[in-house]
Amino acid sequence: MSFKTFACSIFMLIMTSCSSQLSSDAQIDRSKVDRPVWLEDGDASYVGRISSDNNSRLFDIFEQNIFKTLHISSPGGSVEDGIALGKWVWQNDIEVHIDGICASSCANYVLPAAKKVYLSSNSVLLWHGSSYQPDVSKAVINREPFAVRWRKAENEFFTLTGISPMPTVCGFDDVSIWDKSLNWLGLSEIAGFNYPFEDLRRFGLNNMVLPTDGWKRKEEYMNKKIIEAHYCSNTSWDFE
Repeated sequence: MSFKTFACSIFMLIMTSCSSQLSSDAQIDRSKVDRPVWLEDGDASYVGRISSDNNSRLFDIFEQNIFKTLHISSPGGSVEDGIALGKWVWQNDIEVHIDGICASSCANYVLPAAKKVYLSSNSVLLWHGSSYQPDVSKAVINREPFAVRWRKAENEFFTLTGISPMPTVCGFDDVSIWDKSLNWLGLSEIAGFNYPFEDLRRFGLNNMVLPTDGWKRKEEYMNKKIIEAHYCSNTSWDFE
């Protein structure tokens, strides 16, 4: 199994994979659907899946017109492209505005890398795993190549930003037996998990700025449940 294939973290039988869960951004207002990445009034916008092509468009725009603000609404994308975008945001001191959803690789890598993260009142933040999740952690311990490469890339990223990787996985231990059962039966699917603002601060995400009209963690995305997770410093499974 390739590293690229594991771009979307898997919730095993608990949660559906992000490749099917979050691939559609039909609910996002894409007035510039023909231009997923563009520059307007000195700010850049990035709407849709994180990909090497979209990253290249963004980086090219920056080379021609240096900007410091990025508006993003993304359901995520591959691990490699997410980490590349996150590193670029970090290295260029970019301020990020979450205008819609920031999930998967966006939440894992773009959010912690930003100089500042400005939430809108309707921002949706959504995590559902990383190389530290149970199945991949086991694969790392067993020295499976794809898992080892993913873990190495994430370790380098989180060391660079100084942010804990724990927000990407604490939610696994917060899924109740009831929610697991309903998800398994297809009666109430789970999209992933998120955290109260205070818990995000405890993880070290001190770059986040709340909107003046307030922000509340969302409980659903595309009619699928978002589990309320909480801060943790360790998990019920072992990882290196």
